[in-house]
Amino acid sequence: MLFVKFLFLLILALMPIAVYALVQTMFPSMMMNEVGKAFLTVLASLYYLFIWISVYTLFVDYYLDIWIVTTHRIVDREQKGLFNHVISEQSLEQVQDVSSTVKGVFPTLLDYGQVLIQSAGATNLFNFKQIPEPEVVSRRINKLAEEFRLSHREHIGQD
Repeated sequence: MLFVKFLFLLILALMPIAVYALVQTMFPSMMMNEVGKAFLTVLASLYYLFIWISVYTLFVDYYLDIWIVTTHRIVDREQKGLFNHVISEQSLEQVQDVSSTVKGVFPTLLDYGQVLIQSAGATNLFNFKQIPEPEVVSRRINKLAEEFRLSHREHIGQD
């Protein structure tokens, strides 16, 4: 999915070349004028600045989304924009249901999808998006949750 977004931004980055050719053929006097050249240069610079900021935002959002599953808890750190992130934690004891979904041709071929974790805590739903091998991850989280419950029950019984 990140590749598709970057490809779209690449197409947007190539559009000014077509606009430049169009302006040159339709308004040749604008290209002869120094003010027109300066205006187009500033406009193109702002446009490419927007493209670079979009690329950086996509990369930061992708790179800083982190899901950590330990033997005791699940931590979901999700980046939302450049200056906002949300951190959610859930004990494995409160995990009620774990399911995985793979939708589409490319996700099926490349084996990536979503893992949805339903819990009894304040954060009802953890959504791990675009992760590799979602069925394996789903089974592993179910197994860890069951092992945690069994070991926790044994500790409670010993007290």
